[in-house]
Amino acid sequence: MTPDGPLVFIHIPKTAGTSLRIAFASILGDEETLWVYPRASWATPAADVADLAPKRLSRARLVMGHFMFGLHHQLPPGSRYATVLRRPVDRVISAYFHNVRAIRRRTKDGRPMNAWQRAIAEDGIGLAGFARSEAGGRRVAPSQNQQVRMIAGRNHIGGDPEATELLDIALEHVERDFAAVGITDDAGGFAAALAAREGWGEGIELPTVNRNPGRPAEGEIDPAELAVVKEHNALDIALYDHIVGLIAKAGSPLV
Repeated sequence: MTPDGPLVFIHIPKTAGTSLRIAFASILGDEETLWVYPRASWATPAADVADLAPKRLSRARLVMGHFMFGLHHQLPPGSRYATVLRRPVDRVISAYFHNVRAIRRRTKDGRPMNAWQRAIAEDGIGLAGFARSEAGGRRVAPSQNQQVRMIAGRNHIGGDPEATELLDIALEHVERDFAAVGITDDAGGFAAALAAREGWGEGIELPTVNRNPGRPAEGEIDPAELAVVKEHNALDIALYDHIVGLIAKAGSPLV
């Protein structure tokens, strides 16, 4: 891909993406950003991006949201990808307890729960079941290896040969199509380096949002449950370790 199109930022859930979005919005204008989220009134669903006016798309310097690899097919030529990864076990724990917290809040204000929240609230699905994507027969988005699946552009889980293929696809996309990948442990450094590289400006500040003070630390989780989380996120662990190695070798917050 040539560096002529917008930067296409895959916001993987629970990876400091909301903090990054707010920070980027503080230095880019409304016409320079396109937020692509499925259920936000202020954003555009991924399925509707192709219907936007070409002039609107051509002005965007950053396209960011909850979508999988492949959105560039609906964007101007030369689009490049970026994303941030989080330590996989910590991300899954955060995602599970984010849903637990949302259940309490949605029950209090009467808002409907999503499928995972209903599975947790009504079927008693715990962290291990969440990691295995068991949902009491409910149809839910797979929770395991979500970072690999979003970067590979494949929203399914198959057997071992297919799973290995997914990791290979994700690594190929990172090498060929990504302008920047960082980690949440240095999200502030990543944001500053990315803004400087893209010519967006300096002095970017990363706010702290979506913290869940009620979630247990990793050391407080039953070791048997942690083992399940690791087993069902082995691809994400491999991808994350690969990126951490590249960052260390480059001596930079992003690669």
